[in-house]
Amino acid sequence: MNTPKIIVLLSLLAVFTSCSKTDDSIPASNQSGELKQKIVNDVWIISSYIDKSKNETHNYSGYTFEFSANGTLTANVSGTVFTGSWSIGSEHSGSDDSSHQSDDSNKLIISITGNEQMDEISDDFQIVSFSDQQIILKDDNPLKIKELIFQKK
Repeated sequence: MNTPKIIVLLSLLAVFTSCSKTDDSIPASNQSGELKQKIVNDVWIISSYIDKSKNETHNYSGYTFEFSANGTLTANVSGTVFTGSWSIGSEHSGSDDSSHQSDDSNKLIISITGNEQMDEISDDFQIVSFSDQQIILKDDNPLKIKELIFQKK
């Protein structure tokens, strides 16, 4: 009578111990440090900007972006310079323009104004992926459906 219980318990034990979930991804804090190293001291362009399924990349033709180590973001188009700030993590105080709150530390936070193009990209973005040549971002608010891709110039 105890044999079936023991068999069930051993079966459950085997299932739970053999199915281990491993996460080979880099922790968000390490990703943040790596991205900071990659993003500063280079010139970037916007290679893709999709807002609510509408391709608006053409609005950023001719713009270059520089992310300084001190958190300053500079955008330049035809000699006109816009200055703002950037950070990685969850330093954004409060909520973004949609009242969405996020405590995710895997974010690129852009704050820059001066024209419509700068206002559009001034937001909290989830870091989807990054390499030496490209940074892929999406809005951290799933209701906004916004994707931004920076490409190294």
